[in-house]
Amino acid sequence: MAEPISPPDGRTQLQHAVRRNQRRMLAVLVAAAAVVLVLGVVIVLLAGLGLVGVVVVVVLAAAAAALVYRSVGRVVLAATGARPAERRDTLRFHNLVEGLCIAEGLPKPALYVVDDDGLNAFTAGVSPKRAVLGITTGLLGSLNRVELEGVLAHQLSQIKTLDSGSVSVAVVALAWPVLLADAGRRPTTTALARPAVVLGVLAPLAGWALRRVVDPQDELDADVDGVRLTRYPPGLASALTRLRDDGTAVAGAPRATAPLWFAAPGDAPGFDTHPPINQRIRALEAL
Repeated sequence: MAEPISPPDGRTQLQHAVRRNQRRMLAVLVAAAAVVLVLGVVIVLLAGLGLVGVVVVVVLAAAAAALVYRSVGRVVLAATGARPAERRDTLRFHNLVEGLCIAEGLPKPALYVVDDDGLNAFTAGVSPKRAVLGITTGLLGSLNRVELEGVLAHQLSQIKTLDSGSVSVAVVALAWPVLLADAGRRPTTTALARPAVVLGVLAPLAGWALRRVVDPQDELDADVDGVRLTRYPPGLASALTRLRDDGTAVAGAPRATAPLWFAAPGDAPGFDTHPPINQRIRALEAL
């Protein structure tokens, strides 16, 4: 059995990553609240509503930040069309996650499935206790045990470091117009959401904001941390090769959710923050 792949200061690196992502989450929430506050104050001043209006705006800005923090998991699940992973139908998925969580000392995230042939997975949620982990039916049906274990270990690493937390908060807080716009294109979406397609003009700004928060190096770090857990780099390297060859596009994935996925879920110019898959494979082969 291969020796665990872990730097000598792994615990220190984990603490650093967690603190960094906590700061990212706080910065994003403050920025989102500040935008609401500034716009609200301008409206209040133009309308001449006085101090009472300003107080109301302050309360609404704080409430908006709190709502984002509490609802990111549900928003991402709704945006991706994920459904709960029934244990009887996805037993291997449940068993692998449970084993990895026990080995890593993590609570088991809520598991979901996206009905799509693309090979991909995503995570969201502000903390390990409130995390959600979803995979496509294509990924579940195509990868062998060690390949799937490698992908899941990568995803759990992002939950552990709060990387998925900071990114999901950024997606919901900074790119909600694009989420609404993409949802408005779905035939099953209610008529209320369809007018939000107009908000798609804000996509370049939302993409720019997300790229200020998401660091592509985090994906490479999660690859390394994942194989530290599985102790088998060829498993994840093989999974990445399968994804590269068979495709990672997920038909129903809104472009703004691209940073949350294991690999780019389709054509999302301005939103995809992943390193090239070949670069990730080479990094694993060098371990």
